[in-house]
Order: sequence, then structure tokens, then C-alpha cells
Amino acid sequence: MAITDYLSLISILISILALVYTYKSNTKRFELADQYKKDLLNWYQDTIRILLNIRGRVASGRFDWSKNDLLFSLSAQIEIGRFFLPNYQTSKGKDEPLAYQGNRHPALDCLVNVYTELKHPKQKDTNEYIKRMQMRYTSVMFKIIEPVRWNEQRAKTMKKEIIVPTDDSKKEFQKVYGNR
Repeated sequence: MAITDYLSLISILISILALVYTYKSNTKRFELADQYKKDLLNWYQDTIRILLNIRGRVASGRFDWSKNDLLFSLSAQIEIGRFFLPNYQTSKGKDEPLAYQGNRHPALDCLVNVYTELKHPKQKDTNEYIKRMQMRYTSVMFKIIEPVRWNEQRAKTMKKEIIVPTDDSKKEFQKVYGNR
């Protein structure tokens, strides 16, 4: 074998290794992104349960504004959320501790608005206000997590088809369950 044959063989081997490395690194990148979204979704689920529990108690008149574990839980979720959704760095609040400098993320803003309303009610209908903030919070999180795109990526990885709701599926649902 001539030296050019050895160089060709080495070149092919390097190409194969590069292909394997690219595949592995893309898979790892997807796994990391997937895990982040799962962690974010778990935080969202814990938070939305707290909000719904608060709404139920406010609606029934059983929410004690001054001492309530749900208020502490919501506060804890806001603090945990700062690690997922840090403030946008601006010149605002430069004297504040690092996690509180800048402008708060819109998702956390919704939660802080609910917390503030529960501590110092100013709205005519607190429950309706909390519902609006909850819907806004869900919408912001929906935009971050991108469930349709995320599910499509996961389906490709698992090589399975996902069910995407269509107008026809809504009509089928209404046939079986009626308008809800």
C-alpha cells in the first residue's frame, strides 16, 4: 500500500469519527434541552397547582390573607423561578442583590402580582384578577416551553407519531362530550 492509500484510510476514519461525534453531541444537546424543559414544566406544574388552590380558597372565602401556607409556597416558587427565569439585566436595581437586579421576567411578574394582591388587595374582584394573572403566566410559559415544537422534536427522536389537535378532532370531541 502506498502512502496515499494510508492517507485516504486515515481521512475516511477521521470522517467517520467526526460523524459519530456530531451525532453524539447533537443527541446530548437535545437531551440537555429536553431535561431543561422537563424541569421548567415541573416548576410550572407546582406553581399552577398553588395558584389554582389559592383561587379556590379565595372564591370560597376561605383564604386568610394574613397567614396562609399557600402564600409562603407561592413566594418559594417565585424564588425558585428566579433560577429558571432570571431578571433581564438593566441599570435598574444595581444596589439590590444580584438575583433582584434588572427587570423581572414576565412569568415571574405575574406571580409577584398575585402575591402582592393577596398581601394587599386592591382589585374589585381578586379571584378574577388572579385568574387573569394565571392565564398570562400560563401563556408566557407556553411560549417558553413551546409544547407543539417540543412534542414534534420528541416524536422525531422516538420515531413515533404524535397526535396534533385539528378542527376535526374538536368536532369529534364535541360529538361525544358536547360543548364544554
